[in-house]
Amino acid sequence: AAGLRQGLQSPRGVILHDEHVSLQWHMPHGQDLTSVRGGIFEVIITNLGVQVIHGISVVPVQDLDEAPVRMEIESSDKASRPLWAQNRVAIRGIVRVQAPFEQCPEVEFSYLLSDNMECRARLRPPIGVPRLLVPAKLSPSEFLELWWLPEFQTAEVAFVCPLRSGLQEAGGLFQLTKALEFGGALALLSNVDELSHGVVLAGRCERAHGGSGATELLLRAELGYTGDPKAVRVTVRSPSYTLNRGLALSVLDVVGESPGVPAVAA
Repeated sequence: AAGLRQGLQSPRGVILHDEHVSLQWHMPHGQDLTSVRGGIFEVIITNLGVQVIHGISVVPVQDLDEAPVRMEIESSDKASRPLWAQNRVAIRGIVRVQAPFEQCPEVEFSYLLSDNMECRARLRPPIGVPRLLVPAKLSPSEFLELWWLPEFQTAEVAFVCPLRSGLQEAGGLFQLTKALEFGGALALLSNVDELSHGVVLAGRCERAHGGSGATELLLRAELGYTGDPKAVRVTVRSPSYTLNRGLALSVLDVVGESPGVPAVAA
């Protein structure tokens, strides 16, 4: 859970760690995932144990005909070689976004221990809608003009969830704001809301509708919703319901008590 959150907010995140291996996802910010070239990532696998492992495999779980996000793992003889204790191997891949999406396809990671016992796990890569965004530094009037457009209101996605304890203990609103910036993908806007316990951010997706048509994504978060200091209400607006849901799910991953924590529609 912590590794997924870290990967959504920064270029690196350890999304698997057990007694035998760790798997770190490395994907630099600033890549255009909607381009023909796509975005490059690395999966770094470290052997934490004392015995050799082999048969390492990282395979995207996706429907190539329908998926709005396509992921390819580059073939490499490195993964087929034995990985000795305390050594690591890096496997490169490419992700391309064909259309607006909610969540990235999972990957299936497997390897064999020295006695050929197979270990297998299905993992969520830390690739979400924030990876498609650049910060949009809107004035208060520009934000509010977009916020109240009918097409933005119609596609709204909103939910209420408990703020994870780590954010509560680390400084509340300030830490919530840093989490919602997603490493600089969204810009914090000032003088939009009068509420001292609320934050407003905006990002811009350059290819929001199947490769053409840019739009802003607007995000409002209110800490202490309905008087509960541990509750946060999040509202996302843009003309694309799919993008709104995708950004809302990423927000839930980083501010909720654990990724996938139940949220109440608001």
